[in-house]
Amino acid sequence: MKITLLVGLIGFFAATCVQAGSVITSNLPPNVAIVNINAREDGSDLLNQALWRSPFSVNGPASLLKKTLSAGTYSFRVINSKEAVAIYPSLTPAQTNQMFEAWTYNSPWITDYLVFDSSATSNNSVYQLFDGAFDAVSFNNSSNAYYGVIAHGNSDALRVGPQGRNSTNYVKSYTLTNDATLIFVIPDNILSDNTGGVSVLVSLIGPALSIEKSGQNVTVTWPTNSPAGTFLMQKTNVADAVWSSVTNAPVIVGGKVSVAVSATNASRFYRLQIP
Repeated sequence: MKITLLVGLIGFFAATCVQAGSVITSNLPPNVAIVNINAREDGSDLLNQALWRSPFSVNGPASLLKKTLSAGTYSFRVINSKEAVAIYPSLTPAQTNQMFEAWTYNSPWITDYLVFDSSATSNNSVYQLFDGAFDAVSFNNSSNAYYGVIAHGNSDALRVGPQGRNSTNYVKSYTLTNDATLIFVIPDNILSDNTGGVSVLVSLIGPALSIEKSGQNVTVTWPTNSPAGTFLMQKTNVADAVWSSVTNAPVIVGGKVSVAVSATNASRFYRLQIP
């Protein structure tokens, strides 16, 4: 008997109008987006540099780079085109050509970005949600800047709280309790001398599946705090595009949702579908 566990997530990103920079969602899983922040178009004002308040676009507030996400916990990390294609080979050259490695102001190259709540477009007292992938070291080219934050472990580090970029509170994910539109900018108020930009991979972190054999059955479980309407899907060939629903009735056991299926000698792959 061979049982293979494939954990997958189906979430949704609400449609986003491309503003300054771009948002890539096609040819990616439903729970993934790549946000490409153009450092020559979107920045943050210096009303209070310690907090980097007031996101702005050279083309006005309506042109700020935005992405609407459904409620859930998300990971954020910088990514370049080479690594994006390695992870998501369906991306096209037209899509990867939109991506950046790092941005530069004058001469030093850095990789950094800020994320705001949508209310910050009209309220300059709203703090940024977090400062992503900031590295205290400046580099002499974009490639070194990108791989520098990878090597230093900052590619997915988020500094949260009202202290913003000066905060020492680092996390690896951010939770939205409601659907929210986020604004992505770089931390600079003078965009005319910038080049490049920052690409950010945003993905929904969903409930994890676990699996164990019990007699002639295999039991698949996931947390009970998963979104209402979550259900288990399966397929017997990883290359198949179509998944089918598991019709076995789930039960609550030990604080987890549990589904028992008959063990077979064939491979079987499972994922959760989240509404």
